[in-house]
Amino acid sequence: MSAAWGTAWKQHVSVCFLPPRFEDVQALYCKRSLFIFSKSCFPRRQLLLLTHLRAFEILILTAIAVNCVTLALESNAPGFRETQLGRQLQKIDYVFLAFFTLEAMFKIVAMGLVMAPNTYLRNGWNVLDVAIVGIGYISLGGFANVTALRGLRSLRPLRTITRIKEMKDIVSALIASIPALGDVMLLMFIYFSMFGIMGVLLVGGGPQEPLWLP
Repeated sequence: MSAAWGTAWKQHVSVCFLPPRFEDVQALYCKRSLFIFSKSCFPRRQLLLLTHLRAFEILILTAIAVNCVTLALESNAPGFRETQLGRQLQKIDYVFLAFFTLEAMFKIVAMGLVMAPNTYLRNGWNVLDVAIVGIGYISLGGFANVTALRGLRSLRPLRTITRIKEMKDIVSALIASIPALGDVMLLMFIYFSMFGIMGVLLVGGGPQEPLWLP
């Protein structure tokens, strides 16, 4: 049984690191990306193969998972960012931001930006990726109040949706069902509003002095 498990593991590893056929990949994208890099250009050719490598997607998923752990360790407590842990987490955040920026740049060079079909920003999931990376840069800027923007970094786990096809199908189905659920959402809004108003009127005086007592 151990031999069979070892064989299956080797096959899985070989599939992860097996590059796709360049002819199959390049047929999906425009002739020139960013009006500079042709399909025969060596950097774009290598980036096309790299970004379609299964191991590359696994690496990105692993980075997202580790980044979720570091985000969970952060705190908004006063003085936390001056502690040793806070400083280390801030440095790690810089590393992850640079890593995700490189990923986006690699895919933009490989796929093209937005003008032609199948380019990077023609995919709504990639727009989500760019928006989350952009929020990371804004939150690191020297603005007066970026607490809310730092909180938006918690959206980074959403990037896993763009990597797992089954999750993309589920989210797409939920979004497509929203128009059909409009009446239900309106009814729920009315019910919540009604009971909220009743609660304020009945116990608006606090637990010791409810308004409905004589």
